[in-house]
Amino acid sequence: MGDLRPIDFLLIALAYGLGVRYLDKYGLSEYVISCEIENNNLRCTSPCSGNEDRCLVYRLLVKGGISLKCLSRS
Repeated sequence: MGDLRPIDFLLIALAYGLGVRYLDKYGLSEYVISCEIENNNLRCTSPCSGNEDRCLVYRLLVKGGISLKCLSRS
């Protein structure tokens, strides 16, 4: 686990979140997601269940749910 980059952990969280919802809906024992990491870009293809919005990582990545306001130092 020591050689994993932050983007690798993000991919793991995305695959887990989407996979759990897919398996719950269809009762299967396998879920395959194909991803490519190039620099800081993450591109994935996977079967969808229609429940992707229930995955926090998916919503943050696809719907832009992250915001950051930088405060000035005093």
